[in-house]
This record gives sequence, structure tokens and C-alpha cells, in this order.
Amino acid sequence: MILNIFLGLLGLGLLITIHEFGHLLAAVRGGVCVEAFSVGWGPVIWKKTIRQIEFRLSAIPLGGYCKMKGSESLQEAILNKSSSIPKENGSFYSANWLTRCIILLAGPGMNLLTALLLFWAVFFIGIQYETFPNKIALSPDSDSPAAAAGLQTGDIITRINNKAVTDFQDLRQQIAGLATSEVTIYFERDGLSKSTQIIPKLDKSTGAGIIGVYPYIEPVINDELADMDNASYWQQSGIMAGDRLQAINGTKIQHAVEFEQIWQGLKEEDFPVEMTIMRNQSEIRLSLSAPPENGQQDLLSWQTIEGRSPDRGFIESGLQAGAEIYRTISMSIKGFIMLFRGADISRAVSGPLEITYMVGAAATNGFSRGIVSGITAIFHFLGLISVVLAFMNLLPIPALDGGQILFTLVERISPFPYSPVTIVRYQNIGAAVILVLLVFAVTSDLFFLFRG
Repeated sequence: MILNIFLGLLGLGLLITIHEFGHLLAAVRGGVCVEAFSVGWGPVIWKKTIRQIEFRLSAIPLGGYCKMKGSESLQEAILNKSSSIPKENGSFYSANWLTRCIILLAGPGMNLLTALLLFWAVFFIGIQYETFPNKIALSPDSDSPAAAAGLQTGDIITRINNKAVTDFQDLRQQIAGLATSEVTIYFERDGLSKSTQIIPKLDKSTGAGIIGVYPYIEPVINDELADMDNASYWQQSGIMAGDRLQAINGTKIQHAVEFEQIWQGLKEEDFPVEMTIMRNQSEIRLSLSAPPENGQQDLLSWQTIEGRSPDRGFIESGLQAGAEIYRTISMSIKGFIMLFRGADISRAVSGPLEITYMVGAAATNGFSRGIVSGITAIFHFLGLISVVLAFMNLLPIPALDGGQILFTLVERISPFPYSPVTIVRYQNIGAAVILVLLVFAVTSDLFFLFRG
């Protein structure tokens, strides 16, 4: 976990630095003096002045900042009880409204440009990922949308509305953005094509749409068994990579979800348990004398299939990159709306620790399949985070870029200039909103840590 968090910090810090670099370029272009540009926060460990800008390297490698001339003018006006903000030559507040808006937009704009380039490279190289087929297994919940719509275990989902489904990851991603909306599911059953109407329900812990299905996974043990934390229990029981689980205590196992249901339902008094497996076309019966010890995980990893995006040319890759940005923004907007429609914000909002861990995990998991897979995996994940970073900064919340842009536009059309006190009150509202989100983000990180 520590390695994943460290790699994630570097990736997230890079995206924030790129964001601030966008502000720097626009400020210089707009005639606003930049006093300092820092990579990282906290104590300065290195600095050098280039063209009157002090470039710094600071101790905490999470993002950075762009300090423009006049950034302290608001505080000075409050202290001096001035009716207006001092407008020094070359300061941010002395620039006209359009220049200020461009400077504020440049940060999110740089993030979107970065995402475009990252996605472009990803789609041109091609994405490799581990997934499961688009054959489904229904959840035990008989009230799930899938069950209500007549779907059955073993059905193969081929299309959602008019968009093809390639694998289970694709199925899950499409459904995620369709919570509470009626959609048409096309599927195959016993060689026949069928369709049904379904309304995905909102998963309050994530803000995503779900229909209550799992991938139909053949219960074949993954080759990574030896690398798993809980491998010792299964190895001591005689389970090996490549084994297909056939039955537990005589109850046949058709797919991995069935195994998990049966296994999780076992109690200590049910042991010893007889497990039937198929190994090298031979049926073997194993006796598991006792359940896992307290604290020992007992989940198994199943064999996956390798998915790969279709080959694309240079121009087509660029168009697909633009479409991916549009899709990510659409999902972000829907997710944000869902926060006001019943989603559990303490679980749906990821904290910085969890985000950095996910970035690092994308890198390490990708590189475990090869250098190219590692590069595309981290590029794609950083691209997604970069788009979300741009989206979040453009929200009309005071203290964020979007809030400052809104204030600048309102100030432009207002017949009276705003006093420094009014501006501070406006920013305090934004600070309060951000503080609330920060509390939920930290809560999410605590849940993440306790989940392991």
C-alpha cells in the first residue's frame, strides 16, 4: 500500500502542478506579474529566479501554487479598512475582467489539455486490461432491477440501449451513468436474442447506477494464487492455481458467485468441509478441516480474460480521446447531481489518500502485465483524474476557479464595485463548503483504511 500511495502522490501532485502552470502561463501572457511558482508545498528546499519569477521546489510533493502579484492585496485592504482593493500595476486585481477570467480558466484548461494528450496516447497505443465476459450472474437479492426485469443467470448482455457491450467492465461503466433512467437491455439466452426494459437503481455508497448483477465467472483459480495474502490457507488445504471448483459438500458450483455465497454461509461447526475440484481433467476431493484463522482473508482470485481496445489510427485516437473527456465530464456531472439525490456523500466522495492509492495501484497493476500496459494504465487513470480535477475546479464554489470566475462576471455586470468585506464573506462561504467536502473526504479515507 505504501508504494501505491507514494506513486499516487507523485501522479496527483504532477496534475496539480500542471494546473498551476496553466495559471502561470496565462498570467504572464496577460501582463500579470508572477512572484513565485512552487512545485510542492511547505518549506522551500530549492529556488531559482528566472525572468523575475522565483521557481521553488518545496518539501511536500502534493501539487503546488502560483503566487501572483496582488494576491495579498485583499488582506491588506481588510486590515486597512479600505473601501476597495489596491490595484498596483501588474497585480491580479489591476487586470481587466476578461484577463482575470482567462487566468482562472487556464488551470482547468491545462488539465483538460493534459487529459486529451494522455487519452490520445492511450487510444493510439491501445489499452490492455483484465476483465470478465459479459455473461451475468444475478445477485442473491431477489428484488434487484435485473431480477425484476426478467434477466437470468447465464444471460449474455450484448447492448445497452443502442451501444454494444464488449465485456463486464464495459457493462458496469455504462450502467453506472444511468441510475434511475429507464434503459433497454439486449441479451442472448439459449442462442436467442431478447430485450427488456430496466431502471438501474442508485447505489448510495458510490452514486453509480447498478442493476444487481455480477460477472458469470468460471470458478477457476487465478495463477496469482501464490502472490495472494491469503494464499497460505488455500495452499495448506491443497488448492492450486488452475483448479476448477466443482462442489462444496456435494453442492455443485456453477460460477464464482455461487461459491462465494456457499463459502460465506459456512459456520465453524460445518467443518470439516469436502471440496471437489477438477485438476488436469481429474476429479479430486479435498477435506478442509477448519475455517481460516481470525483475521485471515479467505477470498479467492479467479481467472480473467484480457480485454484490449480496438486498433485506431492517429486521427481516430484523437477523436476518441475527445469522446473520453466528454464521457468523463458527463459522468462527473451525473455523479455530482446524485449527491443531492440520495447518494451517501461520505462514501461517494474519495479522499486524497484513496485517490493517490488508486493512481499508484493503476501503475503497479499495469506494470505487472508489462511496460506498455503499465504506461497506458497510468496514463488513462491520470487522464480521468485530470478531467475530474478540471471539472471540480470549475464548480461555482467560492475559493475555487469557477467561483472566482462567477464572482468576476457578476462584478462586471454590477453597477457598484464590491467592497473587500463582501469579497471575503463570499470566499468564506466557499471555504466552508470546501471544509465540509474535506470532512467527508477524510471520512472516506478512514473507511478506506479500515477496509484495508
